[in-house]
Amino acid sequence: LILEKSARLELAPGVSVLVQGPLIVRGTAVNPVFIRPLREDSAFGSIAVSIDDRENMGCNLRGLRIGGGSEARINGFYHSGMLSMHGAAEVLMEDCEVEGSHGEDALNIKRGHVLIRDCVFQDGHADLVDLDYVNGEVRDCIFRNGREDSNGDGLDVSGSHVLIAGCSFIKLLDKGISVGEVSEVLVVGCTFTANHLAMAVKDLSIAYVDACTFTENSTVFGVYRKKPVYGGARLLLYSNTFTGNAREREVDGFSAILQKDALDANLKLDFGVR
Repeated sequence: LILEKSARLELAPGVSVLVQGPLIVRGTAVNPVFIRPLREDSAFGSIAVSIDDRENMGCNLRGLRIGGGSEARINGFYHSGMLSMHGAAEVLMEDCEVEGSHGEDALNIKRGHVLIRDCVFQDGHADLVDLDYVNGEVRDCIFRNGREDSNGDGLDVSGSHVLIAGCSFIKLLDKGISVGEVSEVLVVGCTFTANHLAMAVKDLSIAYVDACTFTENSTVFGVYRKKPVYGGARLLLYSNTFTGNAREREVDGFSAILQKDALDANLKLDFGVR
């Protein structure tokens, strides 16, 4: 499915679009692609991409403005995101705005390599971005929430290996970043402002955090075992700035927070830091 610049899709309540192959969006800053509900008071379902892992197909999304959707179950598969991509070998998202979701996730990506940069995710009912079993990078994105009825995370990472660089997390009523289920993340140069919990690291996950600023969060770090099938978690801190937070850390007996001096060069290379 190819959506050229200035294309507009308006979807009736509960309607979903299933793409059994690559999704290509060719919007620009001047002429974006819009996906919106036909009726502002009724959510559509999901823009759902389903690709067989063996087909080695990718998705490329630029200049997309999507909002007002929820989730869907299609052909026996649950697509938890208003925008949902399962099985794409590569996903590139650039200069997109994803907002106003009514389901479990605004964006959900399962498997593959991802690069998400210069995007805005905001005002979701629950989680804004959920990455499951992916490798890749999230760069220079904004995650924020102004909805009083929301209780979601900004970025939820499970079973993944992800660099998170230059991002902002603002007023998330659950967690700014949630790292779980044996994930490994490097968080560099990010800002966390007025979140309930800035970062959660859990269930055998490891997070490395450097050059980040934490301001007026209720709690900065929660490091713990959530699911008994897993073990505890580790958080490694380098040079970060803390201002006006109510509480800095909560750590259970299975987990640890360690203070380190400088990021190892091999670790940077492993995450693709240039």
